[in-house]
Amino acid sequence: MIQKVLMSGYDDRSEFPSSVLLPTFSKGFDPVVLRKQASIFEKEYDAFERKPGHSYIHLISVAAGDYYGPNSRADFYNGCSYRHKFPHPEKNATAYIDLDGGIGKYHNPTFMKHGGVYTEHFSSRDGAKPQGYIVAAKVNPDMHRGELIIGVKTDLWRDDIEQLSKGHPMKFSIGCDAEHDICSYCGRVAHTEGEHCDHYKYQRGQINDEGAQYYVISDKTLYHDISRVASPAEKIAFSIKKVASATDFTQWKPHPIHPASVSLILKTAHGQERLDTLQKLSKIEKEIIATAENGSLDRNIVHFFKQHKNASNMDSAAELKKFLQYSRENQFLGALEDRKCVLSPEDFLELFLPGQCGCIEGADAESLRKHLPGVFSELLSSPDVDAFCEDMTFQPKPYKDWNLTAAVDRYKEQKGMDPSHFVSGMLENVVDSVDLKTNPKTIIVCCRRADTVPDVLAKEYANYLVSATRRFSPLELTMTLLQQML
Repeated sequence: MIQKVLMSGYDDRSEFPSSVLLPTFSKGFDPVVLRKQASIFEKEYDAFERKPGHSYIHLISVAAGDYYGPNSRADFYNGCSYRHKFPHPEKNATAYIDLDGGIGKYHNPTFMKHGGVYTEHFSSRDGAKPQGYIVAAKVNPDMHRGELIIGVKTDLWRDDIEQLSKGHPMKFSIGCDAEHDICSYCGRVAHTEGEHCDHYKYQRGQINDEGAQYYVISDKTLYHDISRVASPAEKIAFSIKKVASATDFTQWKPHPIHPASVSLILKTAHGQERLDTLQKLSKIEKEIIATAENGSLDRNIVHFFKQHKNASNMDSAAELKKFLQYSRENQFLGALEDRKCVLSPEDFLELFLPGQCGCIEGADAESLRKHLPGVFSELLSSPDVDAFCEDMTFQPKPYKDWNLTAAVDRYKEQKGMDPSHFVSGMLENVVDSVDLKTNPKTIIVCCRRADTVPDVLAKEYANYLVSATRRFSPLELTMTLLQQML
């Protein structure tokens, strides 16, 4: 089982920020900051290795479920060894389980042996280089939590470090492998997503009439990854929600989530809106692929889009890039949304992920496009669909700047694709050059994904599209997907 732990997924019962920047002195880290955090490392402030070109962060990694309860995804990480009794054990299951030790046993040694610092769980298992290292890992028995001190490369994390220095905590997420997890109610042991019981699939996090809550217990865990994740209000970064496994544990397989369970997990109107958009995009995506596979999608469509793409290869995003220097990313996205303008994959990478793709092999627009067919359906069936829908990384904010609006209009004219433009272009092509009565239809979409290219960027771009197209009509959604997929 491949799992992620986001500290914001727990009830906020702590007066301490989840992460703080540690000032360094000749004799170590600032003990005052550690004391204010009630950190387990307070008395060891001068005992840790420090490297040139690194900044250091203290963070809370994971909370003990036996004290804080399960997180928002109904994942429960026990803090110690104890006997858990199942309220209603399933047939042939034992009435209880003796937990091995959980966070108290596995947090420190596995983090120190296998752990690395990354961005959005794109780790060494995916071919990425660590962006930092684990200085120390300890469980705080008084605060019932795991703690880390990490050293990160200052030049790669400069913007985030600046925010930390101003007192704005970063979001971190842990990646870990579990041999299995266990339903707290019936005792079902699941080694893969498909082996989970109905309590997990449809009732996660709910409390029944008996007062028992449905959650899954992860006892034996291997912690290997601490990642910064997107801070939606300040910096747009990766929000990939992906952890790849190279352990001996059974490979993770996506398992469809029942729509009823999703609606119960989602907590905000924003999340519900994104779910609705994701469902629409998934449906249209399937229709496009099916139409292409059975040979009924006219080849003139692809001819038109190719013409349009070749005519718009100019760097039309250069002007837009200037506005990102003084406006926030979400305001910039608001201006795009106001004009119903969607960035192409090429311009999305250039504007929002500059300099970040070089560390990922094959991270370019061509690779991104190869993984677009089917990405929305995959996200909809993912176990993390609730977290995806609640994500606010690319949430547009209302923003009126007439100069920016004019720049967006010029971009849209060069690279945009509205229905009227499409229809007029298609008619010109058909009337001038094609005999529809005799010309056969052909298959024009390749639906097979390349296995050698990471799908990280495709999912990130899909995340952007779900937010950018939330007010689009079905026709506009179709045009957008055709433009990006063909």
